Amino acid sequence: MIKGLIPVYVKNFLKRLLQPCFSYFLFMKTSPFSVVYGLDRGEAIDRYYIENFLGRHEKDIKGKCLEVLGNDYTMRYGAGKVIKSDILDIDRNNKNATVYGDLRHLDDTADNQYDCVILTQVLQFIDEYEAAIKECFRILKPGGGIIGFASINKSH
Repeated sequence: MIKGLIPVYVKNFLKRLLQPCFSYFLFMKTSPFSVVYGLDRGEAIDRYYIENFLGRHEKDIKGKCLEVLGNDYTMRYGAGKVIKSDILDIDRNNKNATVYGDLRHLDDTADNQYDCVILTQVLQFIDEYEAAIKECFRILKPGGGIIGFASINKSH
C-alpha cells in the first residue's frame, strides 16, 4: 500500500512545483523589478491619467501660460493657442526656466499675468499649498484657469 502512494505523492508534488504560483516563491526576487518606477517597461500609469485630464481641458490651455519645471504640456495641449509659455522653477540651474521663484511667494510676478497655470504633480510637494493656490489665483487673469488635479476657472 505504501508503494502505491509514493508515485502519486511524487506526481502531485511535481505538478504543484510546476505551477506558476508555487514557482514564484521558489524564485522570488529580493529586489524590485525596476528601479525607474517601471518606465523601462512603458509609460508611468499616472501619466495616462494626467494626459487624459489635460486632453479633456485643452481648450483652457491658451494665451499666456505658466507651467512648473518645463512646458511640455503647454506646448502639446496648447498648440496654436498659446501666445507665450513661461516656465517656473525655484532652482536657478534650470536654464529653460523663464520665471524663477517660490510658488508660495511669487513677489516678482505682477497680478493678472496668466491665462492658464498648469500644475500637474506640484501641490503635493508644497508644505504651504494654500499659499501656492492663493498665489496662482493672484497671478491668474480674470477668466483664466488653473489646470492641475481639477480645472478651476477664475471669474470676478
